[in-house]
Amino acid sequence: MTDTSPNIIYIYDLQQQYNIYVNREIATILGYSPIEIQAMGANFFSTLMHPDDLQNMPAEYARLARAVDGEIYDCEYRMRNTQGEWRWLYSRHFVFSRDLEGQIKCTIGAAQDITERKLAEAQLQQTYAELLQATRRKDEFLAAMSHELRTPLNAILGMTEILQEEIYGSINEKQMTALQTIENSGSHLLELINDVLDVAKIESGQVHLEISSISIASLCESSILFIQQQARKKNIQVDRVLPSNLPNIHVDERRIRQALINLLNNAVKFTPTGGQVTLEAMYPAPYEDNALSNTVEHIRLIVRDTGIGISPEDILKLFQPFIQIDSALNRKYEGTGLGLALVKNIVKLHGGEVWVTSEVGVGSCFTIDLPCRDVSHSNSDRL
Repeated sequence: MTDTSPNIIYIYDLQQQYNIYVNREIATILGYSPIEIQAMGANFFSTLMHPDDLQNMPAEYARLARAVDGEIYDCEYRMRNTQGEWRWLYSRHFVFSRDLEGQIKCTIGAAQDITERKLAEAQLQQTYAELLQATRRKDEFLAAMSHELRTPLNAILGMTEILQEEIYGSINEKQMTALQTIENSGSHLLELINDVLDVAKIESGQVHLEISSISIASLCESSILFIQQQARKKNIQVDRVLPSNLPNIHVDERRIRQALINLLNNAVKFTPTGGQVTLEAMYPAPYEDNALSNTVEHIRLIVRDTGIGISPEDILKLFQPFIQIDSALNRKYEGTGLGLALVKNIVKLHGGEVWVTSEVGVGSCFTIDLPCRDVSHSNSDRL
């Protein structure tokens, strides 16, 4: 019966340290017949077991000497077959008999060949390590290149500003228009470079949060100032809903403002002329629809718009870096697809969550929940 098993079945004399019995499956896995295995006697493990695993045998013998009847014990080890290849075996064994003094005499067990699984695990670990290294190199490259690009671009923008102020002499209207085009294009390029740099820093773990206690109302008002001019050009009404009971919150003010400005910029960009954008703060966030644990109070920040909206299938693509939703509605809008990825990462660093609800042709609602507690033990924690 045991010779039909796909596993090695054995009875091992723990006191004499040799195999009393092994079935014929051992020949399939290791290439040795049961008679050859028994002939090896106490030299079985020292002859066939991998040196690294052989060092663990004294501890395994000691563990089995204390074995309890009925309990199953297992271990993994490597054995060399007749071709010189190392095969991984997984053994499960238990007490088979005891001597007159009650000491364990023999164990009985089954050994399964798990070589393919172990090789697959090793390959996965190697692939994962290679992916991590590639990701680190990519982040380091993006950070280095972004820095190298930003330095000369700042010089170009500075010189453009000097020329527009006519410090080096007067310029005509066409020259002024050309300089303004250079400045606008340069400023847009600088924003893109800064976004790339921020994404690279966050993904490589090089972001330092400067945590401080700030006013939520002041944070919202200062964020709106950044998009006010852009909204006026499109005749978009910008509203705020800021209750009087809003508390201070411990966050990195610059980073959370960056996240809010990104959401507000998107709201204005994707809202047609004459539309409406609203920034609302809620405290405490309703527990029944809170994306986070309801054991800690949260502040909720909401950015609503009456823009083009997002389809359900496209919502799944949001918050991923360098992903731009490709639809007839938003194809005319420029961008790198980094803004929402930055928002998600910044909020996540603060222990919060961000999500969106939307309807095509009606508008979108982006929601940020932030815990009302200090996420840092100092003002310069590295995350």
